[in-house]
Amino acid sequence: MSNPVIERVVGEYSLGSNLNSGEQVRPLTLDAVINKAIITAIFVGVGAIAGWTLAPAIGFGTILLLALGGLALGLINTFKREVSPFLVMAYGLVQGGFAGGISYALNLQYPGVAQQAFLGASVTFGTVLVLYAFRIVRSGPKFLRFLQYAVISYLVFALISFGFALFGMNEGWGFYGGSFGLLFAGIGVVLATLSLIADFGAIEAAVELQVPEREAWRLAFGVTVTFIWLYIELLRLLSLLARSNE
Repeated sequence: MSNPVIERVVGEYSLGSNLNSGEQVRPLTLDAVINKAIITAIFVGVGAIAGWTLAPAIGFGTILLLALGGLALGLINTFKREVSPFLVMAYGLVQGGFAGGISYALNLQYPGVAQQAFLGASVTFGTVLVLYAFRIVRSGPKFLRFLQYAVISYLVFALISFGFALFGMNEGWGFYGGSFGLLFAGIGVVLATLSLIADFGAIEAAVELQVPEREAWRLAFGVTVTFIWLYIELLRLLSLLARSNE
């Protein structure tokens, strides 16, 4: 399983459920996905800078609202039948704002973790992309099946932990603040990294299926979701490491 939105594109077009025989459309290219991903990344960056800069003034409550807003936009973009470039860019802006705000808060408490997390996420993304491009790593059916169950289980665990964290469990860290917090955070980083492999495989499949070029926005959105997830998991892991050394 790659990101659900990317899996949806490949699944529906491979079954022919979105193909109209009378419709003349330009087929998807890898360049189109890259271009849309860059545009989306710019909006994420703008949002992150704004979130970081305004974090002292807006407070944790607003940062939490940005997280919920990003989640809502993510679900809309995932399940919306026709992809909307505006909503994809809006997701990037809002989720970037959340990432910037929470990064500022944690970096204030543990100086340097935000920069380390961003560097780590960027290096991981680039490394996985190179390994995939040279066919050193691949995403086969068994790998995708394992990843599907693992990611779903982890996301359920993370959501439950988030709920407990809102009530102050382990100083607001939820399950991650307990004895196995570093292990749980490490698992999150590994799953997010493996999800990048699945995403690249699904994008390659979408190009081979010659899905309409408009789906480049949906695929770019999917990769953006995975990258932000990887960054947040690394940010949490590094913050927990710094917390354990206090």
